Amino acid sequence: AQLVLGAAEAVALAGNGHTNVNVDEWRGMLSSAPVRFGWFADGLFVIRARAADAALLGARVETIDGLSPAALDGEIRRYFGGTPEHAHAWSVLVLESPDALHAMHPDAPEDRLVLHVTDANGSERTAELPAVQPKDTFGASVPGRLLSPIPLNVEKGTDWRALLDSNAELPPSLREPRRPFHSSTLAGGRALYLHLWQVRDDDGSTLDASI
Repeated sequence: AQLVLGAAEAVALAGNGHTNVNVDEWRGMLSSAPVRFGWFADGLFVIRARAADAALLGARVETIDGLSPAALDGEIRRYFGGTPEHAHAWSVLVLESPDALHAMHPDAPEDRLVLHVTDANGSERTAELPAVQPKDTFGASVPGRLLSPIPLNVEKGTDWRALLDSNAELPPSLREPRRPFHSSTLAGGRALYLHLWQVRDDDGSTLDASI
């Protein structure tokens, strides 16, 4: 973990978002917890979880291993080149990793993540989540896609749960997260919405035909 963090910090000195340790390498070399986090204006929240920990979905994370997520976010920014917003979004790769947090703070446990959370009802609780080794979990995904209740291509197994109800009508930004692109018309056909996760064709159709 120290080697990964050291390499990430060195590469990030380039100062741009395209020169970083590949996000899949973070997940491929370091342990992670059986949850996924997402940043919102009012803090860090659990937005995806294995079925056994689904009760944590929607909970705000007050501390991780006794440390403030906001303070950790400030420390983590040195591992990601580019804008502060880019580093902030990808900081979850470190916040979810017992290996990484132990390397940064030796008092943090290496074999688990200790979360103190507040649920939607205002109740506080502490949860200890075991470290999951890279071979037993899924790779990194663009943070925005994790909000979608649609299963992701990278997920291993079928026991992952999302914060949002899979039967709810999703906003355009969360539709078709497994495809490189999505387009739809808004405002009675007067506006085109388009998001491009990757500029390439996929198995379903060509980029040109879809737009």
